[in-house]
Amino acid sequence: MVIPPSDARTSRPSSSITRLRDFARLAGLVSFFCAAQAYGACTLSPVTTAMPMTVTQGRLYVPVTMNDVDGSFMLDTGAEFTLLGPDFAARAHAGIDVKAGRDNGRLQISGAGGRGTVTLNEAHVRETKIGGIAFPDWEYPVLPPSAASVMPGGRDGLLGMDFLHYFDLDLDFKAGTLKLWRLSGCTDIHPTWQGDYDSIPLKHTGHQGVTMPIFIDNAFLDVQFDTGAGSLLLSRDAAAAAGVTDAMLAADPPANNAGIGGGFPAVMHQFQLLLIGSRQFHKPVITVETERHRTGYGDGLLGLRFLQPTKIWLSYATNTLFMQYAGK
Repeated sequence: MVIPPSDARTSRPSSSITRLRDFARLAGLVSFFCAAQAYGACTLSPVTTAMPMTVTQGRLYVPVTMNDVDGSFMLDTGAEFTLLGPDFAARAHAGIDVKAGRDNGRLQISGAGGRGTVTLNEAHVRETKIGGIAFPDWEYPVLPPSAASVMPGGRDGLLGMDFLHYFDLDLDFKAGTLKLWRLSGCTDIHPTWQGDYDSIPLKHTGHQGVTMPIFIDNAFLDVQFDTGAGSLLLSRDAAAAAGVTDAMLAADPPANNAGIGGGFPAVMHQFQLLLIGSRQFHKPVITVETERHRTGYGDGLLGLRFLQPTKIWLSYATNTLFMQYAGK
């Protein structure tokens, strides 16, 4: 549960980072927020029941039902779209729709590394149910078999930001649950968690994702918070800003990397110090891309396997990521 800061008594944020505010993505809710603030109201409404959440290879999976067929979808804050695996699309009788809105029912996407794209067909689903919410008549891109292998455990799809960005995400790793909340009239909130936690500012990307600040060696970087990423990946330019030279990368061991767009060249490089919120990582070994390219994910990708939190509240409404760790 989360409350406005004036009522917070049991917890406090331990991060000293100044919060950044960016309400551009909330343009559709501005008039509603203004009306609520006029009365000094800040309300939090649960949108879903607590859904069971499982962790496989550092990724999160939650139940999703389409056309009355149950599936297990990866919760992916780095994915712009919700995607269906080909086997699940067939089981759910999701028919390919050549009249869908994007380019005659086809969509091109690229993954980490920026080395290639995948063309997806779009399929029509009569009804989607997530945590008790029902959505009629949605179109979803369907992954081809060659790209579906990037989902660990052979799961059924990706639950992406086209759905997730409407809500605040409440993830409890000890309880193994996910709840979705809707905030209205709120500009600042704090969880009522017992003990200390980090409060980290977020910025929104052009693809409905979020980025967060980190400090590594000589550089402040802005990386995308990506629950679909395995660990921590830095772009070549971001690593260079932290003092990594081409000669250093040439001496590093190669990394095995694959994304929806295919594999990409990268190495495993040891840095000296990484700061994320209040956490310090000494001599971390991090994946670094060895090619320069334009990325859609800022300076890199940061996944949950690296952070290993016990609780997360991801607030899109107030642009803040709250994280608590074991022992806090």
